[in-house]
Amino acid sequence: TSSAKTLTVSNTGNAALNFSAITLGGSAAADYAATGGCAVGTPVAAGGSCTLSVRFSPSTTGSRPASLSIASNASNGTATVALSGTGDAVAAPQVSLSATSLAFGSVTVGTSSAARSVTLTNSGTAALSITGITTASPYGVTHTCGSSVAAGGSCRIDAVFTPTGAGSASGSISIASNASGSPHAVALSGTGVLASTGILQWSDASPVDFGDVTVGDDATPHTLTLSNTGTGTATLSAFTFSGSQAADFRVGGTSTCAAGQDLAAGADCTVVVGFTPGASGARSASLAVSATQATTPDAIALSGNGTAPAAPALGLSAESLSFVAPASGTAPAQALTLTNTGNAELHITALAFSSNRFSLAASGTCGAVPLAIAAGASCTVDVAWAGTAADRSETATLTLSGDMPAGTASVALSGEGGGDEPANQGGGGCTLGAGTGAADPLLLLMALVAGVLAWRRRKA
Repeated sequence: TSSAKTLTVSNTGNAALNFSAITLGGSAAADYAATGGCAVGTPVAAGGSCTLSVRFSPSTTGSRPASLSIASNASNGTATVALSGTGDAVAAPQVSLSATSLAFGSVTVGTSSAARSVTLTNSGTAALSITGITTASPYGVTHTCGSSVAAGGSCRIDAVFTPTGAGSASGSISIASNASGSPHAVALSGTGVLASTGILQWSDASPVDFGDVTVGDDATPHTLTLSNTGTGTATLSAFTFSGSQAADFRVGGTSTCAAGQDLAAGADCTVVVGFTPGASGARSASLAVSATQATTPDAIALSGNGTAPAAPALGLSAESLSFVAPASGTAPAQALTLTNTGNAELHITALAFSSNRFSLAASGTCGAVPLAIAAGASCTVDVAWAGTAADRSETATLTLSGDMPAGTASVALSGEGGGDEPANQGGGGCTLGAGTGAADPLLLLMALVAGVLAWRRRKA
């Protein structure tokens, strides 16, 4: 809030001055407040005066105009006073770093690297208070920042890498302050190497993509070259695949790199990587090399895509065929369509009927068995039934054998006579065979009873 500005209102007339309204207006009216002795209901005598104190509290930055209006019974009407003020931004510090990471490369174990520097700048509008600039072993840090950096000022932060063992090491510098976003960080990385040690590197560490490969087939192998760019001999320990599909990848027998091998400084060897997808879809893994007396490279990403193998599949136009013999003659043959719904040629090796009352008619388009059907193609076999109107119903099965996934497929067959000859011509009960009275079970039973009674009379 600003200091107050005083406004004096004088009654230069010859009668009491009465205020009807004292109001603030304009786009930034809410940023101003008016208080004091001038008030509605408090008259100012002729020749007298009163005062108003106006204060400014900007709600945002930039120009904030408004007006103060004083309405009264004065002969010269309403008096208006223009108000103006400017909102300034709140002063605040801001950290800017010349780099957010430092890489030290390979450094001999037990020695320290040259210092690498980052410049810290306070790009804000208020002093930057620094409460700590720290890191952790195997890194050390010094700085010229002190406890405070003025707005617009800069200082330098130096980091040093002192590896305690072979291998990569990561760390960070943490900068704690009163700036927004604190603590700020600078990432640190480096690799410790032995005084006389191997440094293993892939000649090309790019990801390896085997592309599309049929499931179960071997992809064209990919050859990687492993080089020792260090000053000492590296002993190779193992080549390890990791990842959810690691089992799909392997090191081939033609590789010249092997576990237990000593790879001299400046020498190289090859790793032949094979890929056999175990299932359809994307397959991935990574290959890492481990060694003693040497630093090792990052693992290489491996990928490939398994595609389904070509295979035939049999589709049938019907799961069952029903024949009804007319009053005279036999039922017409019915067509059964065989479709190869797969993506490889289908071979049908046999069509067998479980009853010789059913057979193949010669009119089908498939031809003689064995037969072949191209992927996506169809042909027909015509199935016939030898039954007539006098025959009772009967059932059978047509079995098709071939190289489709299931090996066989079947179609249910049924035939029904169409005649209206009575089914029972005997003296009672159920007829057997063709329905003659001689075979009627009731007559047979009556004859048996009569014979037994006759025999018993003779015995008596």
